[in-house]
Amino acid sequence: MLLIECFYYPGCEALNVLPDRLASALAAEAIQAEVQHHIIAVQGGLKRGIKGSPTILINGVDIAEVQAEGLT
Repeated sequence: MLLIECFYYPGCEALNVLPDRLASALAAEAIQAEVQHHIIAVQGGLKRGIKGSPTILINGVDIAEVQAEGLT
């Protein structure tokens, strides 16, 4: 099963929309995943390598750092 972790810094507006959008996308594709949402302090996030807010990890891999095939 996939583990999806979403990290947000306090005040990040994505926290208002990302949980519902992610749940809808997973349901639409019939993907089962454990989804965790974390609000973390900026200093703690930087120590963990969280570069921005939101940061989404799938099985520990930051999706912003993965290049999709076919994209230039």
